[in-house]
Amino acid sequence: MKKLAWLCCLSLTASMGANAAALTPGSCFGTCGSGIANGDVPTTPTGSPYQYITTYEGPLAGGSLPIGFQLEDTNGSILTSAVFTADSGSLLEFNFLYLTSDGTETFPDYGWAALIDAATDSQVAQLFAARTNASGPIFPGFGLPPNAAVLSPSSVSLITGTTWEELGPDSGSCYGPGCGNTGWVNSRYTVTAAGNYYLAIGATNATDTAFDSGLAVDGVTLDDREVELGPGIPEPGSVSLLVCGLALMALRATTRRRG
Repeated sequence: MKKLAWLCCLSLTASMGANAAALTPGSCFGTCGSGIANGDVPTTPTGSPYQYITTYEGPLAGGSLPIGFQLEDTNGSILTSAVFTADSGSLLEFNFLYLTSDGTETFPDYGWAALIDAATDSQVAQLFAARTNASGPIFPGFGLPPNAAVLSPSSVSLITGTTWEELGPDSGSCYGPGCGNTGWVNSRYTVTAAGNYYLAIGATNATDTAFDSGLAVDGVTLDDREVELGPGIPEPGSVSLLVCGLALMALRATTRRRG
């Protein structure tokens, strides 16, 4: 069963190309939703409910960076905003919190955000990538492109604590050094050219599908005007991808703990 599940998914990944999760404004590919403070995720800086994505039950290649499929990526989720019009010099701002139950540099899960050109669906800037790290800073993520946004604080190590109901059965779990959360971090990016854009955020498992990670996002604004993230309702990828996801879930159930 294990071999068949992975052969199925690797074959689909090759046939679907580098980025199986097609970017579409105002959509969710995988596991998305909205929530309030719970466990180790405190109240948002704005006091409003946050929106989130997690790798829990996310589809294969669902959370990879738009710049290309990372070789060690397995499954994840992507959430995008509605299209917005920005002027040169417009300020895109939001708060985020990255939380991972995965530890050690062998399984480097990550969360990210990128500004996407709506006309071409191509990445304009990688705002940040927060990545599991056994020791040292969580962003910029090791092995990933540098952050384009100004983050406050500018660098963090993970805070102990992985209890978050959005991780499903992995809430409260911890695999080795490097699991935990960043606390709320502020991201600010100045748009360099006028145009139509949307925000994409993602979360990705690395190497295997065990021990999930996620990203909570709060208060997305452009020049202090709200930017809508939505809709938090998973979109189907394809029948084949669904079958592959079911195979991965079966595999996950039989190999829950790493040896």
